[in-house]
Amino acid sequence: MKNLFILFALLCSTAVFGQELEKLSRQEFADRAIEKAKDLGSYISTISNKSTSREDATDAIKLALDLFYKDGTESYMQVSSTNRSDVKSYLIPDYLRRLKLMKYSKVEIQWYDVSETTELIKQPDGTYTGSITIYQKFKGYQEGVLVYEDITKKTINVVLEQIDINSGGKTEKVWSVFLNDIGVEQTW
Repeated sequence: MKNLFILFALLCSTAVFGQELEKLSRQEFADRAIEKAKDLGSYISTISNKSTSREDATDAIKLALDLFYKDGTESYMQVSSTNRSDVKSYLIPDYLRRLKLMKYSKVEIQWYDVSETTELIKQPDGTYTGSITIYQKFKGYQEGVLVYEDITKKTINVVLEQIDINSGGKTEKVWSVFLNDIGVEQTW
């Protein structure tokens, strides 16, 4: 029940009730997309924290997946490292589960400077897409000693989709923002 309430609160905070897309300003879209990206950053920190209980990590994974278009089942997260030249891609559910299995005894992942939204582009299926940019600071520790750190500039693709919400026995169409693929731009 607690998770349903949280999910509904998140949905309501990122949905635009009773508005035509034309009335949804770029700033409103940007604010909603940035808020979802920040929420994902918090969930990633919770999941990757070795002191997080298995139950809390599982809850954070579920909540993180709710932020994604089609629950992340078709979305990818790219990961990189300063120790290798290739960039790896994982489906979002796999990426989130792998966070808990990292070889470090402690992990800190911080997202900052979430910004730079692009214009919305209408897609053939009636959705709209855009993107935002974030910077991710990653630190990996072994027995209290920092053994790896990097900063990665990432682009998060975002989908704006009209969905049905039942409220007081009445169904209403709303525009909601979902995260999609997350790609690596640069790592240093």
